[in-house]
Amino acid sequence: MHKFSNAGFNGADTAGIAHGSSVFTAFRHCRSCTICPTCNVDNTFSDHKCPLGWNPFHSAATVDARPVWVAMQDGQGVDMVSNNEHNEEAEMNREDGGIAGLGMHPLPVARLGGMRREYFERMTDIGTASAAARWIADLLPPWLTWLREPEMKPQDLDDEVQLMLVTGFNISLAVRDAIIMTVVADESQWDEGVISRFAAHPHDKDVAQSMSAMLTAAFEEPESDERRCVRVVELLHTMSGRLPAECTRQLRAVRAYLKWWRGDESALHDALGVLEEDERVTLAAIVAAAVTRHVYPAHAGRAETEDAPIAGT
Repeated sequence: MHKFSNAGFNGADTAGIAHGSSVFTAFRHCRSCTICPTCNVDNTFSDHKCPLGWNPFHSAATVDARPVWVAMQDGQGVDMVSNNEHNEEAEMNREDGGIAGLGMHPLPVARLGGMRREYFERMTDIGTASAAARWIADLLPPWLTWLREPEMKPQDLDDEVQLMLVTGFNISLAVRDAIIMTVVADESQWDEGVISRFAAHPHDKDVAQSMSAMLTAAFEEPESDERRCVRVVELLHTMSGRLPAECTRQLRAVRAYLKWWRGDESALHDALGVLEEDERVTLAAIVAAAVTRHVYPAHAGRAETEDAPIAGT
């Protein structure tokens, strides 16, 4: 088991794993980022290394994580899942019996498209931060109600809320990561206001430091809310069967992340399936790298423990 040797986080993919983890030694430079918010240095084409370990990933970035999964694909004996297999699984889930035997049927793709347009219209009208803040404000109450009730099943979360989750994940990595934090971080450490700031202002220094400390504490905590994590994995699995595969890559990357968080090595299978479809999904690349390097949270109870090298070294 590798542990953090220091606290930190990686910008837009904040929930990916804190920057002190050895996972990030392979992709400590993001050459598609513009400004390091800590140092105010343009690192678009430079080798700028933030002394605080800032690792800004962006959804369209071509990051150093790419070779990790490509190498595994090319000859390290990992079973890849084809796009056709993903689509066939989704179609089987959409049979008359409903999703995974739950009596649930496909989510309305047209409504998902409408939500996407609505989100982008908000971004145009009020800006990215305000759009994220409003989206998370509408999403959090029903999401947290479901999350906090251990007896609630996937079918108990309203379809509209499920579509809001998918839309938020697909458009805003900050919204996606804020939702991840509600699952993995100790609830005594946050409230709705904190999560809203994670979604709306992920690059503010105080927000970055807060998320860094919270994520690091959760990573190093010997115990976690196993049931909560399992329930969300089940929910994301169900949701992924209710929509076309091309709509669920971020959702499946989050599912892989939460599997990894629990110490489940099948996270690699999920992550590589996403990367085969779209190698730009950096969270999936992070999960793939973490599993292959046997880097897990302390509560996952994996193998040996050793200090991880600091990112940037």
